[in-house]
Amino acid sequence: MLLRGKDPAQLTRYWAAFEKQEKAIKDEAQKLMTALPPGDGRERVSQFAQAHERMGACLSQRV
Repeated sequence: MLLRGKDPAQLTRYWAAFEKQEKAIKDEAQKLMTALPPGDGRERVSQFAQAHERMGACLSQRV
């Protein structure tokens, strides 16, 4: 995205692709948490999902 940021059309295109992928990752993490039994595995996926959400929020503020 940073490499495409000078051209508004390219920025829009790549940002939309990023948001689509970000949502897919969030959805998959949620599915995995639902499928896993309580325990270490579910906790690790939960931690990942939280970190991923924070990362996305930080990037959204910068664009």
